[in-house]
Parts: sequence; C-alpha cells; structure tokens
Amino acid sequence: PNCRQRKNTAANIALFIDGDQIGPSSFKPIQDVVSSRGSLTIQRVYLNRHTAEKWASTLERQGITPIIVSRLAGGSKDRADIALTWDVARCIGQEKVTAVAIASQDLDFCSLHDKLRSIKIKSYAVLQQTTSDRKTMMSQASVKLLARSASEVLLYEREGEHRQITCKLRVDFNDISNGLLLESGGVEGRNLETFDVLAGMLSKLEYMPCARDSVNLNMYLAALSKFYHINQLGKLTVSPLSHGLAEGISKLQSRSLDGWKSYPGGLAFIQPWRKPSNLVRIKYGRDSRASGVASCGGPFLARTDESLVQVVMIRCGYLGVGEIIHEEVVNLFC
Repeated sequence: PNCRQRKNTAANIALFIDGDQIGPSSFKPIQDVVSSRGSLTIQRVYLNRHTAEKWASTLERQGITPIIVSRLAGGSKDRADIALTWDVARCIGQEKVTAVAIASQDLDFCSLHDKLRSIKIKSYAVLQQTTSDRKTMMSQASVKLLARSASEVLLYEREGEHRQITCKLRVDFNDISNGLLLESGGVEGRNLETFDVLAGMLSKLEYMPCARDSVNLNMYLAALSKFYHINQLGKLTVSPLSHGLAEGISKLQSRSLDGWKSYPGGLAFIQPWRKPSNLVRIKYGRDSRASGVASCGGPFLARTDESLVQVVMIRCGYLGVGEIIHEEVVNLFC
C-alpha cells in the first residue's frame, strides 16, 4: 500500500537519533516529546561500536536499537548520517510508519525533511531546548532553518544539563595561509536577535547571494571569512560558530556599509572535517563541531585559480608541499 494514502488517526512514528550529537541522558526526554505526537514504532540510534557497548544498558532499558556505523579514515562524508538517511528511506516504505522524527541539529538533514514533506510524510525535527540565559544564535538559527524544512520542530529539555565550552577556535584571515588558533577560557552564550540583518549586510557587499532560503550557517561563516580577509580584519572565531557570527555582525555594524570593501571574487572557502579522535576531543572539548574542525586544522581560504586543487590537497593532507598531483591521490580524495 502507498504510504501517502493512509488515513490513520494516530501517527506511527519512526524515531532516528544522531548518536554523535546526543547522549543517553537525552533519550527519555526525546521519547517523551516525540510520543506526544503518536506511537513510537521504530527507535534507532546511530553510533560506533565502542559507544554502543558503553551505552548498552541504557539502550536496552529505553528500547532503542543501536545501529553500528564503522568509521573510515580519510572519509569526507558522515557515514552515520548516510546510514540514518538510508534507513529513513526504507522505513517509510513500511505500512506501519506514517511519520518520521530525526533527533539531530545537523542542518544537512534539512533536505531529508524537505523530501519527506514532498511525499506527504509527517516530518519532525527534534532539537534540544535551551534556557534563555544560554540561548545562542546557533540554536536559534538551527531551529529557524530546520523549521522551514520539517513539518514541525519538537523541543526537548535535558534536566540538570550544564554544558560549558572551554575554548574558542579562531583563524586569522588576513593571510590565507594561516592555520587554526586555540584560545583558552570560558565561553559564554551569545544571543543575536537580528540574525537576518547579518545576511542582508553581507548580501549588499556581495559576499552572499541575495536569495537565502537554502543557505545554511556554514555559508554565513564562508562569507564572513572572505569579508575579514578582503578588509584585513584579522582573527575570526570559527567555533563556537555563534561567536563568529556575532563578531561578524558587530564588526559590520561598527561603520556604514560604504566604509567596507565589497567582495571582488576569486576566493574559495574550504572547511575540512573529520570524526575527531578521543585525544582531539580531550584537547578541544567534547563539542563535536569544535573537535571535528580542529582535527583538520580549521577552515581556510584559497584562490580560485590554477593552484586551487593543489592547495586544497596539501592543506587537507593528501599531498606534501612540492608534490605533484597524481591519480592515486585524486582517487583517495574523491
């Protein structure tokens, strides 16, 4: 039977949890908020074998099936996200599934939510609720962008949570050959009410396209990185991302737009990312984004000329300085 023709009064929901972002203390709150919309018929979390073994008792108690995802060194795609997306596609073909809930703040799932809605499947984006004094622009923007794609955003609150980021990752974009800088010290939450204002100013200076419906937060970071380089503004925080965006709008508003140089073109923003090792997590904090960014040395700018491919290969570790690109390196990169 075609899932688009069902007329069940209560939704049968398949719940998919991103285990890279969400820990076991959030499982019960997530189950509670999702079950308020219907019956949980499938519950899965995507994680590596070590984590699955460590969480085994909690997963069994909560009735959540662990899906083991192996990690491949050098892979550029998140295999857990791929596995989750594939399972969603398979589950919506089952008669008992009439809605899908995805517990993840990953904006890459926006396209999956869009697709589910296009085939008349109810789609829930499940995000963690933040308290007003710690409400960052990152969480606000994630809710805003996911809300455009999903049928509904469901917010859950984890009791007794206290998350502290202990370092900032910064890049000096004056010289595009610079690498990542680590700055210690507590990081407070940032709140930015005028999120769309940032996009508007960057668009007027031609660092961003005017149409922003499909723009994610990394495109804001890319635009700001180019803005900082062209105007020689020095260091920009790249993690927490909310700090970088707040710094950017503060800098833009410090003078009239006529006082800034427009984007002349010719630059590519590259942000390598890989699953961080435990040693990297210890050094840069447990925040998956900060550790993932730090694992590859941070984002960088490169000129869009004949040197682009070689620069990217060198900065990403596929080539040594002075080495020539060859077929084996290209195959490994792709």
